[in-house]
Amino acid sequence: MKERTDRITPHYFRHFYAIYSRQQGADIFLIQKELGHSDHKTTERYLEKVLQREQEIGLMWKEEEF
Repeated sequence: MKERTDRITPHYFRHFYAIYSRQQGADIFLIQKELGHSDHKTTERYLEKVLQREQEIGLMWKEEEF
């Protein structure tokens, strides 16, 4: 958060909660439920960049194996 130049709002924390939860392995539907989204597409918008990164195969490699 130190690098942020814009205001940190309650809405920012909702995004942070969703992103951090996903990075820790939470299922998108659990995140949807926790945030109270009626449509999973809303939750997907919160997680758009994270979901794209999950599709990058190179990120699945384990550095310690090299």
